[in-house]
Amino acid sequence: MPPRNGAMSDYLRVLRLLLPYRGRLIALAVCVVLASVLSSVGMTFVSPLLKIVFEEGLQPQVETTLEADESVVTAPANPSALETYMPSGLARARQAVNNWLDAHLYKGTPRDMLKRLCVWLLALFLAKNLFTVLQSYFQVSLEHRVIYDVRQRLFVAVKRLPMSFFTNERTGYLMSRIIIDVDMMRGAIVGGLVIIVSNLLMIIVALTIVVATSWQLSLATLVIVPPNMLLMGLISKRLRRGSHRVQEEMGEAASVLQETIAGIRVVKSFGRADAVGDRFQVRNWRYYRAYVHLKLLEALSSPVSEVLGVVTAVLIIAFGGNMVLQGRLAAHELFLFLGLMLWVIGPIKSLIKVNSTIQQSLAAAVRVFAILDHVSEPDVVGGKTDVTTVEEGLRFEQVSFAYRDDEPVLRDIDLDVPAGQVVAIVGPSGAGKSTLVDLVSRFYDPTHGRVTLDGVDLRELRLATLRDLVGMVAQEVILFHDTVAANITYGATESSPAAIEAAARAANAHEFIERLPHGYDTVVGERGTQLSGGQRQRLAIARAVLKDPPILILDEATSALDTASERQVQEAMERLMRGRTTLVIAHRLSTVTRANRIVVLEEGRIIESGTHAELMAQTGPYRRLYELQFERQTPLPGDPSELAGGPGHESSRAGGAA
Repeated sequence: MPPRNGAMSDYLRVLRLLLPYRGRLIALAVCVVLASVLSSVGMTFVSPLLKIVFEEGLQPQVETTLEADESVVTAPANPSALETYMPSGLARARQAVNNWLDAHLYKGTPRDMLKRLCVWLLALFLAKNLFTVLQSYFQVSLEHRVIYDVRQRLFVAVKRLPMSFFTNERTGYLMSRIIIDVDMMRGAIVGGLVIIVSNLLMIIVALTIVVATSWQLSLATLVIVPPNMLLMGLISKRLRRGSHRVQEEMGEAASVLQETIAGIRVVKSFGRADAVGDRFQVRNWRYYRAYVHLKLLEALSSPVSEVLGVVTAVLIIAFGGNMVLQGRLAAHELFLFLGLMLWVIGPIKSLIKVNSTIQQSLAAAVRVFAILDHVSEPDVVGGKTDVTTVEEGLRFEQVSFAYRDDEPVLRDIDLDVPAGQVVAIVGPSGAGKSTLVDLVSRFYDPTHGRVTLDGVDLRELRLATLRDLVGMVAQEVILFHDTVAANITYGATESSPAAIEAAARAANAHEFIERLPHGYDTVVGERGTQLSGGQRQRLAIARAVLKDPPILILDEATSALDTASERQVQEAMERLMRGRTTLVIAHRLSTVTRANRIVVLEEGRIIESGTHAELMAQTGPYRRLYELQFERQTPLPGDPSELAGGPGHESSRAGGAA
């Protein structure tokens, strides 16, 4: 049944997803109603069939028997005799049905009646199955269209989430929401609703016919059926728990097996083969016991269900048969009553089962809505002012930033980055270098202070135009499973082949691209795994060259490269930086000696600033770091260079500063 209380609002929100498709929804509703009603009405053909075959067909023998022995007790021929035992409303409804049957079915010989009944029965079930097929079509069409829309909306929402969301959430979590949870929602969107409506209709129609047939027998059945349904519900609940336990135990056994195989070298080296064997034996035994218990419950469920059904049928036959003998119920009506009561158990079971399906679907829907309702990036950082050029440059004014309130990453940063100049940022890991440049692209906003471009607060600029001005080459190059050309044109998709080649040449990438199997049409593999680190880096530089941004951010672009690759990449970067406003993060100080200004960060503060010559003329942190990197080839244990930003020691940020 539909969820209650707090979950009802979530369920209604799920159902509102159907509103854009009112036409399909109405068509589905019509098919559900007609298929359900026709399915229920089809059961009523039992009564006229029995009446025609066993009463009309045997009428001469019955009359002869009556002449021979008037003491034989038979059911009254006059329907009004039965109706004296019924409430007036039901009696009138029953009489109307009987009058219609007398006018359209019960005329002519019994053979004519039987032929007519067969034609009606065939037509009814053909119509019922036609509407069932149409119901399935509209249901699948509507369901999958809504799932498509939700998944598309969710993907768009994920793209618009602020960087702070990705800092705190795992990739697997988001993928699970988009793929698994959206798919689980289908049970609440259409499938569950169709099951509820169709089965309720079948139950209502069947019970209406049952009560109209014999309200006394219906009251008696109310005492019989509920306890049986309760017992079957308990068995079903035990089956669900048993199935869940089997899955858990299998998962535990598989986990031990996977760990053992993956770590077999360690297992053998440390002599733990017997120990892991014992662990697997315990899990395997628990799985065996859970599986046997589940199969025993499954074996019991069918006989118990059958016995309960037989008990219900026997009690109905006993009570109803006595009514037939007393002349209070016709024989064919007893069979109709019995058939409908046994048939209606199926729809009742479906209603019981659909509740768990809807609850699971709603749990998935809540997780999906949590992402859809999350404040999107444009809502947080969307300005209204467009910007197309950089005239004066960037300025950080008393900027402080914290990912969490009690852990500031940047403190009171004052920094000018004049247009067309190169400013290098150096310092130990965790000093806040990457966080500082992330503020330029507005992946984050300052907690205090502001960052301006040509004197305008970045928060007042339209996000899309701001990011069009910024290009980035990072230490961890992100390439997509596409061609070389597609990766180079990622930020400028309308570029011509000549422009792509020119960008590749500027990045010292054209020669190695030409040696690839298909040149610029070579697929680089997931994350560019078919290329070396230097090749990936040069493709990233070519991408930045083609975008031609006035603001450039180079985040440890050469720290992970060997000497030969670094030389090629460095040459390409120097060409790329010409005439651009550039922020360079570097551990290898050889790459920043020619910067217009070098800023030393430590614990989120600027502790030193100047040109390379100015800083070397002082006895501060930069000079000590430079001397440690270039005057000693082998650092001593505990050397400050290990803490002050020696080569290759910058680590990526995961929820904190970098």
